[in-house]
Amino acid sequence: MAAQSGPLSQPPPPGRPRDVEVVAPEGWYAIDLDPKRTDRCISVLMDRQFRGRDDLPHVKADLARALRARAVEARNGGGLQFWLCLELAGTLPLPASLFITVVGAPAGGPGGGEQAPEVLEVLRTRRVERGDDVALVETGLGTALRTRRLAAFGEPPEDLPATVLDFHCPIPHSDKFLLLTFSTPIPVPQLRDAFVELFDAMAGAARWVQ
Repeated sequence: MAAQSGPLSQPPPPGRPRDVEVVAPEGWYAIDLDPKRTDRCISVLMDRQFRGRDDLPHVKADLARALRARAVEARNGGGLQFWLCLELAGTLPLPASLFITVVGAPAGGPGGGEQAPEVLEVLRTRRVERGDDVALVETGLGTALRTRRLAAFGEPPEDLPATVLDFHCPIPHSDKFLLLTFSTPIPVPQLRDAFVELFDAMAGAARWVQ
């Protein structure tokens, strides 16, 4: 198993967690979103994934460029952690990812902090109206709103629907929320559902670090 924590604030106010720790299977790889370390982290990953394949320099460069772009996007959106699944089924990749970001309360609803249950109810109502599969669940980070939805994956016109699991987790002693966004574009029901079970387990194993 692999674990990584990311700072929520420096330094955190009294009572607020300073980090969140995620435990992932060995086949997952964490890309550091600190701009001082992102490039090095991606270079190590590329060297590992393309070891012995010097005939694919353009593929390697394109993939590294895409990962850097996703890391920048995650960082600019308040991202704390970015995980990729690197597992294979034989020679076929099993793509999945996890983004962890800090988000505020929804516009037009109550504030956060002590009103966290009311905020989650506002989010639940909006997601139900949108047609998503929504439920309040217990995670390692406390009560969270779990949303299962479909989202576009890739670039049109070849884009595919990805299965996405969001967990909105109130940050203790804060008016903000930790958002865990898991996704996989795998269309095979058995594999897709196995990933959904894994996503639920990873959310259940996540912990606040005081």
